[in-house]
Amino acid sequence: MSKNKTKILVVEDEPEQAKFIGKTVEKTLKYAAVVATNGAEALAQYKKNRTFFGFGENKIKAILLDINMPEMNGLDFLKQLRGIEKKNTFARYTPVIVITAHEEPEYIEDATNPVSGMVSAYLKKPFNKTELKDLLDKIIDNMDAEYMIEETRNASYERVETLRKENP
Repeated sequence: MSKNKTKILVVEDEPEQAKFIGKTVEKTLKYAAVVATNGAEALAQYKKNRTFFGFGENKIKAILLDINMPEMNGLDFLKQLRGIEKKNTFARYTPVIVITAHEEPEYIEDATNPVSGMVSAYLKKPFNKTELKDLLDKIIDNMDAEYMIEETRNASYERVETLRKENP
């Protein structure tokens, strides 16, 4: 699949941030952006992009996910997404990169949870475009998402411990 046909789902409730991330995905990174403003919209977009009645691969190859949103937050979206994916034994898990301003230990722990979270990376806003590009290239071109999930989970343990020590 050529890069410009690869769909990335951008889930961000702040209009300016959503526009910025969408533009970055399309213009700088050369992927197609599908934008949703909350978790409920994101689930609808995810379902809309299924193939073979949900038994085939999804057209969305990665998700950039904010955590704090109205209607359905990012963590609730993530739990529902993983629930849908578990029902399909033929599909792979969709790689998710959390992009958020929140770095509270509970958010990190929930996002990297090995059952309901399984995120490939956790970026703090403002993010570096080059870092995002490298992460998406690893996920899409090299198919390293599963390895990245384990790496991210291990890094999150250290990050959570540091945050707890700094803010007892």
